[in-house]
Amino acid sequence: MILLGLGVYLFLPQFARIEHALRVVSTLSIPLVALAIGAQVASYLGSGHPVKDRD
Repeated sequence: MILLGLGVYLFLPQFARIEHALRVVSTLSIPLVALAIGAQVASYLGSGHPVKDRD
């Protein structure tokens, strides 16, 4: 029962933050989000390429 109360006490305030984050995400520009995701993928692939060639 104490763990349940502690869980509610710690996680309930987080739901308000998640709701705010979803509202912010809904206002973002789709092309800019796609560009950011593409840049992240390119960064991931670019950093993995030199590691792969070290054999």
